[in-house]
Amino acid sequence: MGIFDKIFGIQNLESQKKAKFRELERQFVGDSETVNSAKVAWLTSRGNHYGQQNQLDQAIADFKDALILNPNYTPAYLSLGLAYRAKGMFKEAITIFEKVPKESKAHGNQTIDRRFDICFHLGLVHMDMGDKRKAIEYLENSLKVNDEMRQNSKTIEQSEILKKIGVHGESEEGEQEETIKNIKEIIKELKQSSLP
Repeated sequence: MGIFDKIFGIQNLESQKKAKFRELERQFVGDSETVNSAKVAWLTSRGNHYGQQNQLDQAIADFKDALILNPNYTPAYLSLGLAYRAKGMFKEAITIFEKVPKESKAHGNQTIDRRFDICFHLGLVHMDMGDKRKAIEYLENSLKVNDEMRQNSKTIEQSEILKKIGVHGESEEGEQEETIKNIKEIIKELKQSSLP
């Protein structure tokens, strides 16, 4: 990509953002809270798109912009941490994952417990850094949190809320079980590779 492509590409992305923000402001005229929420969700979604395209600098910029608009928006924090991890910026990823709010708001007064996500991702970052002890500690904590959440009736409510808003479905429950299985395997491998 040449210098002009970079300059015009950035201008195009900024123009796209401004146009989308104007559209959202017209759509939700007079409701600044909804406008702000829609902007944050759109930036996070666009950032995730760029992250999937391995355009991590643009993804990081969008996640940071989302967090400026709403410093408590958990999906932007998690995605920003993942983007830093993908770039090999492990210290930055750890800093972000440690800032993730432990609970986030869904619809109304409902909250979603994010401790599993936090522990899981911190474990993976420490594994990437070669710190097996901390990786095992965080991954084991993610399993404990998962067990605690499953035993807690709040998790059932949370699962139902996520299904209603289209964030969590039957397939994701299966994916969660697969994730738990994978975590156990990773811990086993880390412990075996730590043995003398």
